[in-house]
Amino acid sequence: MKITSIEAYPFSIPLRPRLAIVDALGPRKTSDHVLAVVRTDEGITGFGEANISPRWSGETQDGTARMILNTLAPACIGKDPRDVGAILDAMEDAVYANPFAKAS
Repeated sequence: MKITSIEAYPFSIPLRPRLAIVDALGPRKTSDHVLAVVRTDEGITGFGEANISPRWSGETQDGTARMILNTLAPACIGKDPRDVGAILDAMEDAVYANPFAKAS
């Protein structure tokens, strides 16, 4: 089995004001995410998701999606999705840091 494609979709969920997380920079009005979709040559589709906050990780929603599409996907396409070690090595070789992008 081989990974044939990886897609990334940014999306945001509005938060109710009474449930908003408040930190030193004020309340968060949305919860920003990136959905990763991994497809294989055997017709299996997998999903991953990262909750993105530049306040916590330094990664932005747009930057995470682009990192997945432009850097991490090319490094992982052709790999066996069951070989997690090889995929982690490929992502580490492709780019430093970006833990939220790699985790999705």
